[in-house]
Order: sequence, then C-alpha cells, then structure tokens
Amino acid sequence: MPTILDIADLEIPKTVDGKSVLPLLHREADESWRNYIHGEHCACYSQEQEMQYVTNGKRKLVWLPRIDEMQFFDLDADPGECHNLIDDPSYQGEVSEWQRYLIAELEARDCGWVEDGKLISPPPAGPLVSPYKNVRYQG
Repeated sequence: MPTILDIADLEIPKTVDGKSVLPLLHREADESWRNYIHGEHCACYSQEQEMQYVTNGKRKLVWLPRIDEMQFFDLDADPGECHNLIDDPSYQGEVSEWQRYLIAELEARDCGWVEDGKLISPPPAGPLVSPYKNVRYQG
C-alpha cells in the first residue's frame, strides 16, 4: 500500500506498515534498504511445505520449520535450486550470514520461532483439514 500511495502522490500515514518501493524503481534507494527479501509460504497444502526464506536473487536460504530442514542455494550456478549447499564447507560463511538475516526477520516479528538467537521449530500440528470439509452442495 505505501507504494500505491506514493505513486498517487499521497502522504503515507504513520499507521501503515511498510515502505514505498518507488525509490527502488527509480534507483534512488538509500542504505536503509535491506540487501535481501524475506518471504514465506504457509502450510496451506502440506505441513512440510511451510517455509521461510531470505534471498537476494543470487543466494537463497530456505528453512522448512515443520521438518526443521535448512537449504542453501547458489542461484547463479543453480537457478533451479536442485543442489542444496547447506553442508558444503566452502559456503559455511555465507550460510551463517543468511541464517542471521532470517533470524533477524523472524525475531522482529515475535512469532515464537526464535529463542536465544536460534531458530526453533514449532510443535507438530495435526492434519490439515479443508475449511470446506462440511460444506455440501445445495443445488
């Protein structure tokens, strides 16, 4: 929403979360911008598919919290994310840096997935049940 307000040349209220990305589009961003993005995928299809990730388009760290699995990809060499480098000794420095980024994002959200500076997997959840399970066609 901040970007839309900025494009419309309207003031962005203090109560609105986020920042306009318009300066990025015009290449006028300052140092307050992160050098990565944080994304997530909910457990809408399968608990195992729930993920948190950080990427800059060149590297990507993925955490699958329900199965406590970490993945790291060199997107320049492996754009299809086929080769997990999480245990590759030559990438350990970068892996640690990207883990710090993810921890900082999740810690700021206070979502219970970080404790003492470490990622904590949530307790196992029951099976996913469609919200439409009991809906019947009334035709």
